[in-house]
Amino acid sequence: MLVLGIDIFKGHPSSNTVPPMYSVVIIDENRGPVVEMLEASLNTVIRLSWEYSVNRIGIDNIYELAPTSKDIAKILSLFPSYTEIYQVTIDNNVFVSLAEQASKIGITLTSKPKPLQTAYICALLALKGVGTAVKGLERKTRIIVSRARSIGSGGSSSNRYTRGMRTAILRAVKEIKTLLEREKLDYDIVIRKSSGGLDSAIFTVYADSKTVQKIIKPYRGSDIRILIKPVYTDIVVLDNENEVKKKPLIIGIDPGIETGLAIIDLSLNVLHLESTKGLDRLDIIDKIYRYGIPAIISVDTNPPPESVKKLASMLGVQLFVPNETLDTETKEKLIEWLKKRKHIDLIINTTHERDALAAAIRAYKAYERKFAELERKLLEMDLDVDIDEMKYMLLKSYSVSQVLEFAIGKHLSNITSQETIPTKSISEYTKATINCENNVKNLEMKIQELLKENEVLKQRFREIENKLEELLFERKFVQVRQSQHDFVKDREITRLSDQVKQLQYLLETLRSKLEELTNERNRYLDLLVSIMMRRAIVLPRIKNLTLNHLNSLKDLISINRFIVIESNYIAYDALKYLKSLKIIPLFEKCDSELEQIFIKEEIPIICDTNIDKIGENLAIVNLDDLEQSLIIAISRFKSVKRTSSNISLKDLIKIISDYRNSLIQSDG
Repeated sequence: MLVLGIDIFKGHPSSNTVPPMYSVVIIDENRGPVVEMLEASLNTVIRLSWEYSVNRIGIDNIYELAPTSKDIAKILSLFPSYTEIYQVTIDNNVFVSLAEQASKIGITLTSKPKPLQTAYICALLALKGVGTAVKGLERKTRIIVSRARSIGSGGSSSNRYTRGMRTAILRAVKEIKTLLEREKLDYDIVIRKSSGGLDSAIFTVYADSKTVQKIIKPYRGSDIRILIKPVYTDIVVLDNENEVKKKPLIIGIDPGIETGLAIIDLSLNVLHLESTKGLDRLDIIDKIYRYGIPAIISVDTNPPPESVKKLASMLGVQLFVPNETLDTETKEKLIEWLKKRKHIDLIINTTHERDALAAAIRAYKAYERKFAELERKLLEMDLDVDIDEMKYMLLKSYSVSQVLEFAIGKHLSNITSQETIPTKSISEYTKATINCENNVKNLEMKIQELLKENEVLKQRFREIENKLEELLFERKFVQVRQSQHDFVKDREITRLSDQVKQLQYLLETLRSKLEELTNERNRYLDLLVSIMMRRAIVLPRIKNLTLNHLNSLKDLISINRFIVIESNYIAYDALKYLKSLKIIPLFEKCDSELEQIFIKEEIPIICDTNIDKIGENLAIVNLDDLEQSLIIAISRFKSVKRTSSNISLKDLIKIISDYRNSLIQSDG
């Protein structure tokens, strides 16, 4: 067992400028120190409790943690649930000095110990169980259902995980609602919706955590987690607080995300006015009973909100609803009437406060005439009674005459010390008053009794309400899921349509390429047939008449004695070389200027010849066309150039004959 002892070192829990710092000692069951810290914040004390799994905490004054019981209750909820907190200076509901308590475990104090020494003594006393355990009052428990992990950025996988978690949370919420309703536990729920399910949900169950954990267990899985946290609203040590004055009150409420709350007494004094987010029913009840007992709950809307109907049912008081919903002008007039009536300058910060206060004033004005009549008659009779108590009887449906008789009897009893027995209706009022006082002393017991009394009626309504809510939510969920399905389907159809278009385009491209290749193949086959049937010959082909091009095809040129030239670019040295080789050039197109150049060099030239190109260096020419073109070229050459030439007509005819003979020999 490990025990932590603390004592305030400096500062004060109610100070904003000098927050408290504590001396801390942790000891083991052998009384040996494990941790000693001269100065630590409350945050550090709470962290050490979790880090060392402290079983008990000893302190000489619990109010060294916070100035109020409610704040202490909040701090207690931050410690581990298994940790007990002892105020070591209380025994049998009586305060005992630290020195006297220390003497019980063999420690004698001759002077006031230092904070670190006090912390050590508190730890020892708590270890021995000396003192009184400080317990938090649990009036409600929170069940938190949320994602087990955060959602990061990502693609389709991330979206799929997200939808899975939201669906899991939705299933868990439905199951928890079923369990709570089966056990007839009252609860409120706040959910955060999203497409495809729920992001989170918080149940506020009006029962202690032990009761809740009997039917619902904490859980942490791969998708969701379920936390169960007790909500402490007060602490139990000594009943040293002043008793609350039990004034009858009119309560105005404007419910919503931000709730407006107005509390006035039956003399039109504004006791409390606020608007706060997150107020639940028990929070409102706690605030009401700080000022007195509720007589009427009022709202400014017709019909009234369901949450206010539940609150009035829990308190067992009348719910005042106006004949029609109050408009803004009416509310402003009601508040101005109050200011003039009470001669006060009331500050209203929000519209929620205005609506709540207007509702309370409207409820008061419904009884104003009876109140005025009762006050006038009591004043005339000079009766010494509590005027608010008498007005409260009017709110309980007693007539003015009945209230006057009761007031006279109470006044006479003060004079004669005799109890005046009221009528049967007055006896019922006295009994109701006593019951209210008992209920105020133990609010939690009252709530449980009211819940049991009203459970039969409420259960039926709640089942119908929950069923309707589930059906509406499931319908919306199905619509969202169908919408998502349609979106995915449309996106897939679009993707496939684009893919089909791409494939169709590719198919057309391949067909065009295939047709082109087929035509090319057929052309080559035709040329090959022409060559085989000796109707065409294959000649070397160069782009420009240059030495480099001639040398690259030297072997082919020497065999064929003809060469095909594509362009009209001619290098002079190549022209001389061509002349020396006795090679005849062929051109598809040539002009007179080009022809004159070759004639000048005494080289016959063949122009306007049909040529089929093969590859980079070859060409095919029809043999008959070549012979005819050659004869025409030589004739033109001889007529223009009447001088002797390196190539005679006889030479040209011999060249053609050689070609034909070579073809015949190759055939043989």
